[in-house]
Amino acid sequence: MKLVADTNIYISAFLWGGKPKEIMERAIEGKDQLFISRPIKEEIFEVLKRPNFKVDEYSIELLMKEIEDISELVIVTEKIEHLCRDVDDNMIIECALAAKADYVVTGDKDLLDLKSYRKIKILRVADYLEIID
Repeated sequence: MKLVADTNIYISAFLWGGKPKEIMERAIEGKDQLFISRPIKEEIFEVLKRPNFKVDEYSIELLMKEIEDISELVIVTEKIEHLCRDVDDNMIIECALAAKADYVVTGDKDLLDLKSYRKIKILRVADYLEIID
């Protein structure tokens, strides 16, 4: 499956594991194609730098390298406006459109409320893992 993971999925996977980590492992194993855009990478980097996460710069560099290794960078060609309540969430949909993704996985309520956009299904990680098993 072609998949775009929201920033919160990357953060959860790398810091706490659990089901979000299963998404990353599926990409590593080649079971899913994971796509990312430059704005999503930048947001992950900025979030990891927050003091509350207590992640040192070296670990951040390693995590960002791992993200580059397991995901395919796409160039966003279509800008979306006025879709998501939080305008920062639009970049997730933009990436999914550029990647021609089947799914977006997220824990973000605003994105989940959309349920789908142009045939791209938007699901929680647990729901995605249930569907593909």
